[in-house]
Amino acid sequence: MKLLYYVFKNIKNRRTRSILCFLGIALSIVTFSVITISVNQYNNVLSNGFKPFKDYTQIIEKGSNYLQFVPVSSSFENINSEIENDFNISGIPILYVSNEQNELLMSFITLMGISQNLMSYFDILKEIGLYNGEWPQDSNEIVVGKHLNISTGEIIEIREQVFNVSGILNDAGNFFDRIVLIDLQILQTLFNREGKVSLILYKTNEIINITDFENSIELSYNHLDCVTLQEIEIIEQEITGFSSTLAFLFSSLSLITAESFFMTIIILNVNDRTKEFSILRAIGMSNLNVFKLIISETLILSFIGLIIGIPISYISLSLIIIFAGISTGFTVPSFEIIPNIFNEVSKQLTPDFILMIIIIILLLAFLNTIIPTYLTLKKSVVDNLKIL
Repeated sequence: MKLLYYVFKNIKNRRTRSILCFLGIALSIVTFSVITISVNQYNNVLSNGFKPFKDYTQIIEKGSNYLQFVPVSSSFENINSEIENDFNISGIPILYVSNEQNELLMSFITLMGISQNLMSYFDILKEIGLYNGEWPQDSNEIVVGKHLNISTGEIIEIREQVFNVSGILNDAGNFFDRIVLIDLQILQTLFNREGKVSLILYKTNEIINITDFENSIELSYNHLDCVTLQEIEIIEQEITGFSSTLAFLFSSLSLITAESFFMTIIILNVNDRTKEFSILRAIGMSNLNVFKLIISETLILSFIGLIIGIPISYISLSLIIIFAGISTGFTVPSFEIIPNIFNEVSKQLTPDFILMIIIIILLLAFLNTIIPTYLTLKKSVVDNLKIL
C-alpha cells in the first residue's frame, strides 16, 4: 500500500511529465487503432465487394470501365435471346447508369435496371433482403440502398420522372449499399438506351462446359467478353492477396511506430529519474522494490493512456469517415447520417479489439520498462550519483 501511495504521489507531483507520458501512450493507441481498423476495413470492403454476383458468369462489353467488376459505362444491344437460343440457358440482363450527371444530388450512386419481376427473386437481392418496405409492385416504385439514407415512401425525381421508394435494402457490403433499383425498361427509356444493357448474368451451374461457352461467346460476338466465375476468383485472389499484404504491412508499421514512441517515452522517464531511484536505494529500498515502483507507475500511466486513447480513437475514426465523405462529394443532406457513422465505428472497435489493445499496451509497458530499469539498477548507487 505504501508503494502504491508513493506511486500516485509521484504521478501527482510530476504532473507535466505524467501528462506527457499518458498522452504519448494515448497517441500510440490512437495511431495503432486508426491505421489498423482503417486498413482492415478497406481490405474487408475490397474482399466482400469484389464479387457482388457470386456463382454467375458475366457477359460484358470489351473495354468496359468497372466498378467492383460491374460495367457502368457500356451499353450494348441486348443479345440475351440469341444466347438463350444457342445455349439453352436463361440470362439476367442488367443496365447500369452511373450518377455522373448527379441525378440524385448524391455521390457514389449507381442506377441499376433489372426486370421488376426478378427483383425479389434474383439471388443476390434475395440474399440481401429488405431492411424496410416491400419490393416494387409497379414501374413507378424503386428500391434503394440503405446507405443512401432515404426512407420508404419518399418521392425521388429522376430526369423529371417521379418515383416512390417502396423498399430499402439491407447492408450488402458492396455497391448495392448505394444503388437505386429501377425497372429495366424504365431505366432504358429514361436514358435513351432502349434495348441496351450493360451485362448479362448466367448461372454458372447451368452451363455444361464453361470453356466451350466462353470460347463460343467471344468468337460469335467479337465486341463481348465472357468473364467466368473462375476468372473473377483468380482476379479477386490477386487483388485481395495484395490488399491483405498491404493491411499487414500498415498494421505492422503502425504497431512499430506506436512501440517506438511508447518505448522512447518510458526510457526518457526512467533515465530522467535515475537520481531519484539512486537516492531511494541509498536509504535502503531494495532493487526489487524500485523495480516494482517503476513498473507500477508505468502500468498506471498506461491505464490512464488507455482510458484517454480508446475514446479518441473512436472519435478520430468517425471524423476520418465523415471528412472522407465530405471530400468525395457528399452533399448537405448526408450530414444526417453522421449518427449512423458513429454507430458503424463502434462496430469496428469491438470488445475483442479493445481487449487486444489493452493487452498489447500493458505488455509493451512491462517489456519497455525492463531494459532501462535493468540498466539503471545494474550500476551501483555511488556510480549513478557520481554521473548525476
